[in-house]
Amino acid sequence: MVYPYVPLEDNKWSISDEMLVWIWKQIETEGKTEHLFYDGKIRDIASWLLFWRTPGRYPLIVWDTQDKRVVHIGWLSEVDDILAWAHHCAVGPYKRGAWEAVKEYWQQFPTVRLLMGKTPETNEKAIKFLKLCGFNIVGTIPWICNMFYEGKRVGGVISYCELQ
Repeated sequence: MVYPYVPLEDNKWSISDEMLVWIWKQIETEGKTEHLFYDGKIRDIASWLLFWRTPGRYPLIVWDTQDKRVVHIGWLSEVDDILAWAHHCAVGPYKRGAWEAVKEYWQQFPTVRLLMGKTPETNEKAIKFLKLCGFNIVGTIPWICNMFYEGKRVGGVISYCELQ
């Protein structure tokens, strides 16, 4: 089940800070934070919580009702005209159907028809996964990805996925 992160009344949010902290600690334990936020802009819980609340970003979680746990996170950013930049990550081992649930939810955005992606060319696992998710590779732009933790720049694989 997909739960979007949206403001509620009384300065509350649809997903608690406690849940977001748990998600951060989980993906950090799994060694995913440095791959997901390779530019080094999100490095701790405080920046993570602020990240979720940033206007123009549309985050969500996927909750597995059988296992009763978060299995995936995702967000859209830079939504403009018919496209948005898509980001997502499994929480724990990948749960079959999680990406499809995210994609189906994003189809509800009335104008978004294309999901765009930028993946460091050195992240072969992510590139393989995005192909499995139905993304088409456009090409690689040299030096576009700042690999903060590695202290270098690498090319970024640009991809897109059509929403039907």
